[in-house]
Amino acid sequence: GKNHLEESLQIFRKIGDKRGEATALHFLSYRITLAETLASAQHMAEQSLALYKQLNDPVGQAKLLTQLSLVHDYQGHTEEALNLIQQARIIAGQCGVVDAADDNRLAVALMHGGRFQEARQISQESIQNIEQMEIETEMLAWRYNTLGRIHIHLGDFRLAQQAAERANQIFVELRKQQHPFFLRTLGLVFLAKGSYDRSAEALTYNLSWQDEVDDANQLPRASAHVDQCYLNWRMGRPAEIRRHMKAALEIGSRHGTFLVTLRLLPVAALVALDHSNRRLTHSLITLGNRYPYIKDSHWYTTVALNELHRRLAALPATERAFAETQGRALTLPEMSAELLTLLA
Repeated sequence: GKNHLEESLQIFRKIGDKRGEATALHFLSYRITLAETLASAQHMAEQSLALYKQLNDPVGQAKLLTQLSLVHDYQGHTEEALNLIQQARIIAGQCGVVDAADDNRLAVALMHGGRFQEARQISQESIQNIEQMEIETEMLAWRYNTLGRIHIHLGDFRLAQQAAERANQIFVELRKQQHPFFLRTLGLVFLAKGSYDRSAEALTYNLSWQDEVDDANQLPRASAHVDQCYLNWRMGRPAEIRRHMKAALEIGSRHGTFLVTLRLLPVAALVALDHSNRRLTHSLITLGNRYPYIKDSHWYTTVALNELHRRLAALPATERAFAETQGRALTLPEMSAELLTLLA
């Protein structure tokens, strides 16, 4: 646990074991990424990376750059996350230890950067490499799930469903039970396809599992609440949207996980428009347009953006012009704070 890691860190520092200190900081950073504030996780990861550089350990550097990529991704710094994992891949390749930089992390970073075609290529290559070993593992299941998520944003909902079902099939064969994360991917597919009952079954199961499990990782719990916002928007349940949006933003704000805010932007804009808050609507749209992950995603377009743009186009030109002049350019943390104030 965290206490043991902290004790180990102090011992390594006391005896001057730089490698032990770097390793303890690495694992503490990962642990804190899941459970506490991302700023603390980033600080520890940067300390660990500096030590690995002093030790001239390229494998350690690649692993820490991968960890820092995860931290920045959770913070909503999608470009920096992608830059860090690409650095990790270069170093790992140079030292001949390719698996020191996780290819699945690269695929997810590319996806969050809105580079969906590149993400799909990396994901497919990763799956092919594992399948050549002719062994079905949980690693393979997770890569199929990532591929399914990427297909969703490309608008290939049939392929997304096939990939998520394959991920779940592998996991069931290995563990004799379904995985809620893989069911979540299926739920997102069903939502885009208009199968709201099937979507609700999968997404609600995932949320219930997240609430019940004793898991330190906060992002999946927040993401489950984000999913419920879109589901309840499509099913016309405004009170539920408000409840889940507040829960997601509170988790994100507490941990510095502003990827949550990014995912909420389209549905939050629809809610703001419903309440005739034109200024906030335009601010949300302006912020979303900075991120290819949102504006170029077929999934967000299907479940929210098409309706948002249609409703905005129906407004009188004077109203649209007023909203554009009043809308403010906010960052993800600033938008999170503003939405929480309105939801209080």
